[in-house]
Amino acid sequence: DFGGLKPLESMQNDMYDAMMNSFGISYGDHMHPTAGFENAVASQVAAVMKEKMAYEPYTDDSQNIVEIGVIIPSNDRMRKIPDYIKGVSRMLKELKLQYNVYDETGDFEKDCVKLIIIGENANFECDLKERLKKYIQNGGKAVFTGSAVELGKEIGVLDYIEIVGKD
Repeated sequence: DFGGLKPLESMQNDMYDAMMNSFGISYGDHMHPTAGFENAVASQVAAVMKEKMAYEPYTDDSQNIVEIGVIIPSNDRMRKIPDYIKGVSRMLKELKLQYNVYDETGDFEKDCVKLIIIGENANFECDLKERLKKYIQNGGKAVFTGSAVELGKEIGVLDYIEIVGKD
Protein backbone atom coordinates (compact mmCIF):
# COMPACT_ATOMS: atom_id res chain seq x y z
CA ASP A 1 0.00 0.00 0.00
CA PHE A 2 2.38 2.68 -1.21
CA GLY A 3 1.20 6.11 -0.26
CA GLY A 4 -1.09 4.78 2.48
CA LEU A 5 -0.64 5.52 6.15
CA LYS A 6 -1.23 2.94 8.85
CA PRO A 7 -3.14 4.37 11.82
CA LEU A 8 -1.03 5.20 14.88
CA GLU A 9 -2.95 2.64 16.95
CA SER A 10 -2.08 -0.08 14.46
CA MET A 11 1.61 0.84 14.61
CA GLN A 12 1.44 0.82 18.42
CA ASN A 13 -0.15 -2.64 18.32
CA ASP A 14 2.72 -3.86 16.12
CA MET A 15 5.20 -2.36 18.59
CA TYR A 16 3.60 -4.01 21.63
CA ASP A 17 3.36 -7.34 19.82
CA ALA A 18 7.04 -7.19 18.87
CA MET A 19 8.13 -6.18 22.37
CA MET A 20 6.08 -8.95 24.00
CA ASN A 21 7.74 -11.51 21.74
CA SER A 22 11.28 -10.09 22.06
CA PHE A 23 11.41 -8.98 18.43
CA GLY A 24 13.07 -5.89 17.09
CA ILE A 25 10.88 -3.23 15.55
CA SER A 26 11.27 -2.02 11.99
CA TYR A 27 9.09 0.39 10.10
CA GLY A 28 11.04 0.14 6.87
CA ASP A 29 8.02 -1.33 5.12
CA HIS A 30 6.32 2.04 5.56
CA MET A 31 8.95 3.68 3.41
CA HIS A 32 7.99 4.41 -0.18
CA PRO A 33 10.52 2.67 -2.46
CA THR A 34 11.38 5.82 -4.39
CA ALA A 35 10.49 8.72 -2.12
CA GLY A 36 11.64 7.40 1.28
CA PHE A 37 9.73 8.40 4.39
CA GLU A 38 7.05 10.98 3.95
CA ASN A 39 6.63 13.50 6.77
CA ALA A 40 3.36 12.01 8.07
CA VAL A 41 4.90 8.53 8.22
CA ALA A 42 8.09 9.81 9.82
CA SER A 43 6.21 11.66 12.56
CA GLN A 44 4.13 8.55 13.40
CA VAL A 45 7.23 6.36 13.49
CA ALA A 46 8.89 8.92 15.77
CA ALA A 47 5.88 8.90 18.12
CA VAL A 48 5.84 5.11 18.35
CA MET A 49 9.60 4.85 18.82
CA LYS A 50 9.48 7.49 21.57
CA GLU A 51 6.84 5.40 23.34
CA LYS A 52 8.97 2.26 22.86
CA MET A 53 12.00 3.96 24.39
CA ALA A 54 9.97 4.68 27.53
CA TYR A 55 9.39 0.92 27.95
CA GLU A 56 12.89 -0.23 27.04
CA PRO A 57 14.27 -0.13 30.62
CA TYR A 58 11.59 -2.67 31.56
CA THR A 59 11.89 -4.90 28.52
CA ASP A 60 15.62 -4.93 27.71
CA ASP A 61 17.24 -8.16 28.90
CA SER A 62 13.86 -9.46 30.00
CA GLN A 63 12.76 -13.04 29.52
CA ASN A 64 9.45 -14.18 28.14
CA ILE A 65 7.24 -16.45 30.19
CA VAL A 66 6.50 -19.12 27.64
CA GLU A 67 3.59 -21.55 27.87
CA ILE A 68 3.94 -23.32 24.53
CA GLY A 69 6.86 -24.31 22.34
CA VAL A 70 6.59 -24.97 18.62
CA ILE A 71 9.38 -27.06 17.11
CA ILE A 72 10.21 -26.50 13.45
CA PRO A 73 12.84 -28.07 11.20
CA SER A 74 16.39 -26.77 11.29
CA ASN A 75 17.50 -28.93 8.41
CA ASP A 76 16.62 -26.35 5.77
CA ARG A 77 19.77 -24.61 4.56
CA MET A 78 17.82 -21.44 3.78
CA ARG A 79 16.36 -21.41 7.33
CA LYS A 80 12.96 -20.90 5.72
CA ILE A 81 10.17 -20.91 8.27
CA PRO A 82 7.53 -23.49 7.26
CA ASP A 83 4.22 -22.18 5.95
CA TYR A 84 2.23 -23.87 8.72
CA ILE A 85 3.98 -21.78 11.38
CA LYS A 86 1.93 -18.76 10.25
CA GLY A 87 -1.29 -20.59 11.10
CA VAL A 88 0.05 -21.90 14.40
CA SER A 89 1.30 -18.43 15.36
CA ARG A 90 -1.99 -16.77 14.49
CA MET A 91 -3.96 -19.36 16.43
CA LEU A 92 -1.79 -19.05 19.55
CA LYS A 93 -1.84 -15.24 19.39
CA GLU A 94 -5.64 -15.20 19.07
CA LEU A 95 -5.84 -17.50 22.08
CA LYS A 96 -3.54 -15.02 23.89
CA LEU A 97 -0.99 -17.71 24.68
CA GLN A 98 2.72 -17.01 25.02
CA TYR A 99 4.85 -19.18 22.80
CA ASN A 100 8.32 -19.57 21.36
CA VAL A 101 9.36 -21.17 18.11
CA TYR A 102 12.35 -23.50 18.45
CA ASP A 103 14.34 -25.62 16.07
CA GLU A 104 15.27 -29.13 17.22
CA THR A 105 18.16 -27.81 19.28
CA GLY A 106 16.08 -25.18 21.09
CA ASP A 107 16.06 -25.19 24.88
CA PHE A 108 12.32 -25.61 25.52
CA GLU A 109 13.09 -27.47 28.76
CA LYS A 110 14.77 -24.39 30.25
CA ASP A 111 11.73 -22.28 29.37
CA CYS A 112 9.48 -24.74 31.28
CA VAL A 113 6.87 -24.85 28.52
CA LYS A 114 3.69 -26.77 29.32
CA LEU A 115 2.99 -27.91 25.76
CA ILE A 116 5.18 -28.70 22.76
CA ILE A 117 3.83 -28.69 19.21
CA ILE A 118 6.09 -30.71 16.92
CA GLY A 119 5.85 -29.69 13.30
CA GLU A 120 6.27 -32.00 10.37
CA ASN A 121 9.52 -32.53 8.49
CA ALA A 122 11.66 -31.93 11.55
CA ASN A 123 15.11 -33.51 11.73
CA PHE A 124 14.77 -36.15 14.42
CA GLU A 125 18.32 -37.44 14.13
CA CYS A 126 19.60 -35.16 16.87
CA ASP A 127 18.89 -35.78 20.55
CA LEU A 128 15.32 -34.45 20.16
CA LYS A 129 13.81 -37.93 20.47
CA GLU A 130 15.27 -38.54 23.93
CA ARG A 131 14.58 -34.99 25.05
CA LEU A 132 10.91 -35.25 24.04
CA LYS A 133 10.52 -38.64 25.67
CA LYS A 134 11.97 -37.30 28.94
CA TYR A 135 9.85 -34.12 28.66
CA ILE A 136 6.65 -36.17 28.29
CA GLN A 137 7.64 -38.62 31.06
CA ASN A 138 8.10 -35.60 33.34
CA GLY A 139 4.51 -34.46 32.68
CA GLY A 140 4.97 -32.28 29.59
CA LYS A 141 2.30 -32.42 26.90
CA ALA A 142 2.93 -32.75 23.17
CA VAL A 143 1.01 -32.39 19.93
CA PHE A 144 2.54 -34.19 16.94
CA THR A 145 1.50 -32.87 13.52
CA GLY A 146 1.86 -34.39 10.07
CA SER A 147 4.89 -36.63 9.68
CA ALA A 148 5.89 -35.93 13.30
CA VAL A 149 3.26 -38.50 14.34
CA GLU A 150 5.83 -41.12 13.32
CA LEU A 151 8.20 -39.63 15.92
CA GLY A 152 5.51 -39.90 18.59
CA LYS A 153 5.05 -43.56 17.77
CA GLU A 154 8.81 -44.16 17.63
CA ILE A 155 9.42 -42.76 21.11
CA GLY A 156 6.46 -44.69 22.50
CA VAL A 157 4.04 -41.89 23.39
CA LEU A 158 1.51 -42.52 20.61
CA ASP A 159 1.27 -46.30 20.86
CA TYR A 160 -2.50 -46.16 20.61
CA ILE A 161 -2.52 -44.50 17.15
CA GLU A 162 -2.62 -46.61 14.02
CA ILE A 163 -1.35 -44.77 10.97
CA VAL A 164 -3.28 -45.92 7.91
CA GLY A 165 -2.03 -43.53 5.25
CA LYS A 166 0.04 -40.46 4.54
CA ASP A 167 -2.88 -38.11 5.26
